[in-house]
Amino acid sequence: MMTDETPQAGDNGFQKLIRCRMVNREGQSSIRYVTLEYFLLWEYMMQHRHGFSFEEYSLGMWVPEEEFEHKPDLYSHSGEVERVNRFNIAIYDENYHYTYCVARYVRDSESDAFNEVVLSHVPADVRNSDRFSMEQIGGYCIVRDKAPDRERFVLGLYGGLHDLY
Repeated sequence: MMTDETPQAGDNGFQKLIRCRMVNREGQSSIRYVTLEYFLLWEYMMQHRHGFSFEEYSLGMWVPEEEFEHKPDLYSHSGEVERVNRFNIAIYDENYHYTYCVARYVRDSESDAFNEVVLSHVPADVRNSDRFSMEQIGGYCIVRDKAPDRERFVLGLYGGLHDLY
């Protein structure tokens, strides 16, 4: 039985991420952080719809800034530490009477540009209403387990169970 005190997935703010280098058709690359649960779908869409390729995969854990700064020695020993912000975005769709909520993880140095891009895709009347919110939360990604390809990681339920059946 769940009570109001029962923690939900993600309530502690920690999030498993895949860090990868995304390369466009012109050979320009950038680093992306994608939640472990959605990585395969995201990668497929970016490859087949937009023509990106991927390399330099790493497994990481996003830790909220407050938690990291409370125990910096503990987390600093766990792997390479990178400043990464989480953006919690919510937008209400009047057509479907549904609020769509999503979190995106972005390098601190790229957060201002990300913020501008997101806002440029949201109409001004929605941006300036109570139907839209975007919150930036400071944090760190502790990167471990660098691998040449994503096959080194257990991604999704199928990846972990197919050997059992």
